[in-house]
Amino acid sequence: KLRALRHLNSLTVLNLSNTQRSINNLPDTLHEGTPDLEELDLSKNSFTFVPQTVYELTKLRRINFSHNQIKEVTQQIEVWINLVTFNFCHNELQALPNGICKLTELRRVFVSDNQITFGGIPVGIGRLTHMESFLAARNRLQCIPDGLCRCAGLKRLVLNNNELVTLPETIHLLKNLEVLDLRHNPNLVMPPKPVVETNENVAQFYNIDFDIEKLKRGVTSIMEPSISAAKRKMKMLSRRRQASIDNEAKASVLLQGMSRAHGASERQRGSIDLGDGDIRSIGSVETDDEHEQAPIKAKKWDEVLERPNLNYEELFEPDTGTVPGLSIWSIENFVPVHQDPVFYGQFYEADCFIVLKTFVTSPKSDDVDWEIYYWCGKDASLDKLACAAIHAVHLRNMLGARGRTIREEQADESEEFLALFDEDIMYIEGGSASGFYTQEDRKRTSRFYRMSGSKTLHFEAVRPIPSSLDPDYVYILDAHKNLFVWSGKSSSLMCRQKSRLLAEKINKNDHKDQKAVHTFNKGESNAAFWEALGWEEEGQPEIERHVGEFVPARPTLYRVVLGHGYLELPQVEQPNRKLEQKMLQSSDVYILDCSSDVFVWIGRKSARLVRAAALKLSAELCLMLPRRPSVLVNRVTEGTETLVFKSKFPGWDDVMNVDYTKIPGFGKVMPKLKISLEGTRQDKDRGKPVAPVHSEPKAPELPKVDMSALFSPRVEDTPEEEAVASRDEYNIDLAEIKSFVLDGKKFIKLPPEEEGHCYSQCSYVFLCRYFVPLETEDDEEEESFKEELDTTVFFWQGHGAAQMGWLTFTFSFQKKIEQLIGNNLNVKQVLQQQESTRLLAHFDNKLVIHQGSRKDPSNKPALFQMRSNGGLENTRTVEVPCHASSLNSAFCYILRVPFEGDQDGGIVYGWRGNKANRHHCELLEEVAKSLCTEAFAMQLLDEGSEPENFFWVGLGGKGDYETGMDAITKMRLFRCSNEKGYFCVSEKCSDFCQGDLADDDVMILDDCRRVFVWLGGQASDVESKLGAKSGQLYAQYWGGKPAQRKRELVLVRKGKEPAKFKDCFHGWVDWSKRKGGFPG
Repeated sequence: KLRALRHLNSLTVLNLSNTQRSINNLPDTLHEGTPDLEELDLSKNSFTFVPQTVYELTKLRRINFSHNQIKEVTQQIEVWINLVTFNFCHNELQALPNGICKLTELRRVFVSDNQITFGGIPVGIGRLTHMESFLAARNRLQCIPDGLCRCAGLKRLVLNNNELVTLPETIHLLKNLEVLDLRHNPNLVMPPKPVVETNENVAQFYNIDFDIEKLKRGVTSIMEPSISAAKRKMKMLSRRRQASIDNEAKASVLLQGMSRAHGASERQRGSIDLGDGDIRSIGSVETDDEHEQAPIKAKKWDEVLERPNLNYEELFEPDTGTVPGLSIWSIENFVPVHQDPVFYGQFYEADCFIVLKTFVTSPKSDDVDWEIYYWCGKDASLDKLACAAIHAVHLRNMLGARGRTIREEQADESEEFLALFDEDIMYIEGGSASGFYTQEDRKRTSRFYRMSGSKTLHFEAVRPIPSSLDPDYVYILDAHKNLFVWSGKSSSLMCRQKSRLLAEKINKNDHKDQKAVHTFNKGESNAAFWEALGWEEEGQPEIERHVGEFVPARPTLYRVVLGHGYLELPQVEQPNRKLEQKMLQSSDVYILDCSSDVFVWIGRKSARLVRAAALKLSAELCLMLPRRPSVLVNRVTEGTETLVFKSKFPGWDDVMNVDYTKIPGFGKVMPKLKISLEGTRQDKDRGKPVAPVHSEPKAPELPKVDMSALFSPRVEDTPEEEAVASRDEYNIDLAEIKSFVLDGKKFIKLPPEEEGHCYSQCSYVFLCRYFVPLETEDDEEEESFKEELDTTVFFWQGHGAAQMGWLTFTFSFQKKIEQLIGNNLNVKQVLQQQESTRLLAHFDNKLVIHQGSRKDPSNKPALFQMRSNGGLENTRTVEVPCHASSLNSAFCYILRVPFEGDQDGGIVYGWRGNKANRHHCELLEEVAKSLCTEAFAMQLLDEGSEPENFFWVGLGGKGDYETGMDAITKMRLFRCSNEKGYFCVSEKCSDFCQGDLADDDVMILDDCRRVFVWLGGQASDVESKLGAKSGQLYAQYWGGKPAQRKRELVLVRKGKEPAKFKDCFHGWVDWSKRKGGFPG
């Protein structure tokens, strides 16, 4: 009962942490014996409420009740008027008392790991003007009151792992805020920043030193990290809210008009005269204005129906239907699951799918409309058929679409549905399991775990036999209907207590309280436990020490990836050698190898093909390394993780967090923050330093900004002589090259007349074999060589080609090549106009790229531009828009004009600009011949000597065009991004193309006359503003050089690029025609 405390009248600090205190063994007269107590630590005990005697301690400055089971703090808290630190982490609080608003000296509030909701934070908390830290992680907060953002001195606000939907707009006005942690709030939408009148420029707003001399030396400090803004999502949500407001306004106007009409008729009733004046007064309704109201029309029956108030965002993403294109969902376990675009066009016969087509109604507006289909497989179960129809209607209601949902059945699809896909749709046998299930009494495998560690419990799976027991450890046996906790005689007390709590939590979370938990020590009898371990003899077996000092193996996390020609298993990097929950992404599948256990974690949005492959890979992984016979592969689905799996990730659903420092009064260690101790204070009476009672997180290290690339000189192009020599060197060891093209669902050999020609909507495979000379031993003085062949496969994909080509190559064509040649293949993926110098050399710089598909060649005039960026080794001939404005005196062109009505005949012109490169002029004739057939004639022209008949007619008429492009050898492209955690500017290679424009970044393009700042559609607000500032600095720096001209700064948005910007890219096409990228 701690009776001696009554004699310690001068006591100011009392630490009873982790002393098994409870309401029954704490003195009721604690306040009488220690009236001057300023610091009280009762953490890691078993209190269910705050004892009354604690409320009587009126001089308290710091109180710590963390790691208890307290459910409520009463209004008596207001007597702690001197309180500075309030620590109630890891309890069961649902609300903070209103009395906390009267503690005006309060600076730190720690209430993480409770059950506090939005209403649980008092509105008047804004009165705590001195508060610096508010930590409420892992609660149930949907929002925070606006008053919390009025605490002007707030420096740290930690709200991670809650249910936040939004935050008050005043969050942007916390000028002293240093740490804002909002991680793991998937539904959070940041509010727009309030418009504040200010004269500060961008540099002052972001607190960056934009001194050019400092930026040239490298990185410099930046005060604000970037915040990604979901602009399209917010626009869509605001439209829906506005539509709801408009509907309510229309309804109110209708009701108001009806009430006025009813009032007028009531006033006329009882005094009706047959005179004209009275008739006119009866037929009119008094209004507030002079104009006559329009007659009220009755509503249609479908307009009268009240739409149910459903939260469709639980079924579909909030930004669904905002971007033109296709979206497909499959029905799995009664709910729609979004499909990866890689698998569009593949339909399982036992499944149902919902297909949404989003399209722009008018090119002049951003308004979109929708077509909604639901596809039913021939073997689909009843629950999938019903849910597909129901959720298709839900999708229509969510979008506010006016059209009806369209049912499509397998093998009887409409032409409109088939036209949604670029290629023929594919039927695949099988499908996911039905949502209905039957209860089966299946045999469950018993799992036996050895528990070790006191700070953090570690599960080690062992064989469920008596010989696995050791008196130094605690064991948990998860049997059929029971959970047993067996504690060895020499096991630690902390390990016993935490194992008991853990068993209770396993029963509650994993088994829904369906099992009985039994706890006993060595020597105690429990027949069911020994029977589950297979002990059939009388008595208990002898338990001997055999484990010794155990060091658990470090778990390894692998991510299953589809790409590079086969399934890959890259290892996930672990910062600080620890696993973190945020490493698991919903769109992926992971394998966790813990040596004694192997887990397959399946994300909610992962592809079905990757899921099946992961289960096979995990089985192979178990056989690759020596393991115990007790090892099992455990399948874990996102959202239903077991506690054994969660225990591998520190900080994920721990039973009891233990203070690692063991310093009395030390606070909770926050994730991603370094801990420093609050400065020790000097005891006035004794003159000795007192141990710090609270941990202060250090402010995170300031991010950096790196703009040094802007001030570096451009890399010079390869000299023409060296470019020609390197092309010849690349072809010296080339033995042969074979070309294949995807035709339908298989690759065929490319016809000879199409060699060197690629189409933007097709996929190609170039099989290149190289001589590899190997030196051999020989008695002769001269060296002798024998030759082997090395094989490299280039997979070339046009920017408008479907991604099914890569999958067909990976799972079909590549295997055939390996069977013929061997497994030693070097596969390289190549996107259009991003070819390597080596591949271009194999075509002798004569590669021709057509727009469209080889299956549907156009019989219209076509114009091709020959051009090289960064040197002659990057020469390509690409089809460009066929009109006079596409011409430029700095390049060579090929104009192919077929005769009208003649599929075979025509003429091909080779046009040489006055300022064109001489090597291109020499190459022009050979490339033009490849575009000629027997019925075509060829004619070479110099600029200014064009015939009036077919040349200008083929271009749609004579017109103006650019007469030079001196900057072709000086153009530069920069990328501005914050993907490294800080704002960084990097330069792209000189052979850049349209595909290098990243949608989620800001790009800077310099053509020596203008500096274009291109804003991607998904670029964040910080990237946009800092990118604009970077462009300004670049133009200022290089425009001030003696040999440089001044540059005009131009801001460009994606989809709104001017002609001058497009001219800097070879073969620019509309963004809607680009697909690009590879799956995985």
